[in-house]
Formats: sequence, C-alpha cells, structure tokens
Amino acid sequence: MKINKKNSISLLLVVFTTIIIGLTAYQSSNYSGQIYLYGEGHAVPSILDKEFELWNQYYHENGMRYLFVEFPFYCSEFLNLWMQEDNDEILDEMWEEIAGTLGATGANKEFYKKIKKACPETIFYGTDVGHKYDTLGEQYLSYLREHGQENSDNNKRAQEIINQGKIYSEKNEEDAFTYRENMMVENFIWSLNQLKHEDIMGIYGAEHITMNEEDDYSNLISVPNMATQLTDKFSRKIYTEDLSAKADTSNPWKTGALMINGKEYQAILWNEIWLNRKSNSYDSVEVWELKEGTEDFNNIPVGDRTIPDSSFLFPTEIKYGKIYVLDYYTDDEFKERQIFRSDNKSMDDGSIIARDLLYK
Repeated sequence: MKINKKNSISLLLVVFTTIIIGLTAYQSSNYSGQIYLYGEGHAVPSILDKEFELWNQYYHENGMRYLFVEFPFYCSEFLNLWMQEDNDEILDEMWEEIAGTLGATGANKEFYKKIKKACPETIFYGTDVGHKYDTLGEQYLSYLREHGQENSDNNKRAQEIINQGKIYSEKNEEDAFTYRENMMVENFIWSLNQLKHEDIMGIYGAEHITMNEEDDYSNLISVPNMATQLTDKFSRKIYTEDLSAKADTSNPWKTGALMINGKEYQAILWNEIWLNRKSNSYDSVEVWELKEGTEDFNNIPVGDRTIPDSSFLFPTEIKYGKIYVLDYYTDDEFKERQIFRSDNKSMDDGSIIARDLLYK
C-alpha cells in the first residue's frame, strides 16, 4: 500500500494508539472507562446512518475519540494513517484489498469518510483476527520496515494478529468461529489496556453483541459471544445495543436516474460493491432497482443468466416483477450494464429469480 512521502512521519502520529505491548495480561485489565457496543447488519445504510449519529454525538458532546471496529489491528492502523492524509488513497487501496467481503461497499466507505470529515480526531482500534494477513497484513509490515519501525511495538502487534489470521484460516468452520470469538475478546481487552480510563464506542456484527438460540451463529461457536464474555469481565462498565433489530432494510442507500434506451428512469441504488479481481473482470458494481417503467421491459425475452450473487441486493432481496440494473466499473470507468427482470411469481421452492434481458 502506498503512503504519501510527505507524511513519512505520520506513523509517529498514530503510534501512541498502541503504546506499549505486553505490560498487562490479555485476560486482566485495569480499564476504568465506559464501553458502548453496537451490533449491526454489515453495510446496511440505515444502520450506518445511526452509527454515525451515535459516534458524532459521543465525539462532540462527550469528548470520546476511540472507536473500536471489526477490522484487524493493521487495518485500523491504515485507517489512522489515512485520517492524517489530505486524500483518500489509503482508503481506496484498502477497499480494493477487502473486495469481496461484506465490508467492501460504497455505503460503508462513505461512513468512514463522514467520520474523517466530521470527527477528524477519531482513533480506530481494530480487534478482529488477522483477515487478509497475506495482503494488508504484509503491506503494513512493509510500511513499518520502510519507515524504520521493524522493531516497533506496532510491528510486534501486527505479527501477533497476522499469526491469529493464519491459525484461524487453518481451522475447520466451528473451531475457527470459536477461536475467532475468543481472540476478539483478547484483542478487545488488549486495546482497552492501552487506554486505561477512556470511554469507547465499538461497532460489530450483531452476532458478536447479542445472541439467542435461534441465531445461526450460536450453532457455530462453543463459547459465549464477545459481548457476553466482556460483560462477565467488565460488569457495569459495558452497554450493548443491537441496532440491526430495528433496522429499516427497505431504505435504499441513494436514489437517482438511469438512462436506458434513450429514456430516463427513476431508480434506487441499493449497493455499490467492490469485487475480487481474482474472480471478476471488473473492480466494482452498482446495483440499481427501477422505481418506475417496469412495463417497458415486459415483452423482452430473458436468458439463462441470473443475478450472480443474491448478496448484491443486500440489504433488500429480489422482489416480484422488478427490473434490476447492474453497472460494472473498472478504475471508476463504466464498462458494462446488465439488466435483469424478476419473476412475477415464485418458483416451486418459493424462490424468486431475476434473469437477464436479451436485447436484439
């Protein structure tokens, strides 16, 4: 990952976010602050809006500066470096590396940009295991070497998180989820131990914050989830709330207009997704749904191609008799448009399929 040379000392501006490693054991803590944890459905626009509202309030009214996120340590350090820059190059390159994950959406990226603009002194703490250790993890180590920090506390911590990522990737599914949950608790406590008494806010997937017996996630781990374990350790110092329980998934990210065959249609933009270039020809895709004019497409025959991944429409889902438009980009340049029409009734198994329109 490229870092602007004029900020070659920017690491020193954020190194205080990790301070000294190893002074306090992971499973004990002298932390005396207040913890506010919020559960989300990843990349849901209405939830991101609420999270920004909460952080903006804590930041400006309560003087809070530390935001815990579901990223590995080295990703949060890249975010902290980016906060010192006058451009978005680091964020852009980070999004390219996390392409293909639920976090790599336009709404999520916009969330961080809003924080940088409105809450510029925010310091991120990533407490997840070492996802993307072979790319972002190695890039962070390379950055530290380039800046003479190969023997720093940050380097040591990054190596520990990279090792967690390797262990996680080698386990079977149930063992991996259990290992990750325990490591997220350890990493969280490690981060608190750097702060001692500062109040913090954290944003995590809802399964890490609240859990009941009906949750699929509860069947994948053999330990209490992260918030439950933290509550056992910090008692009254922790507040949790599941924002996903009240989320309005019918609310689109944005609205706009699309020009199709010389006619303008009002449309909903559900998602902008960064794609994994190893398995795709494009960098990103915008996922639109027409708000009007579906009758214009009723007589156009359909092919066998369907929307490639149902998660493209997240947080909504395929509905009856809709027109969906997928616009693909590479290096921010428009490359291809695919238009799909969904069934007017469900299949025998109850599913609804959107097939591509075959224009002459």
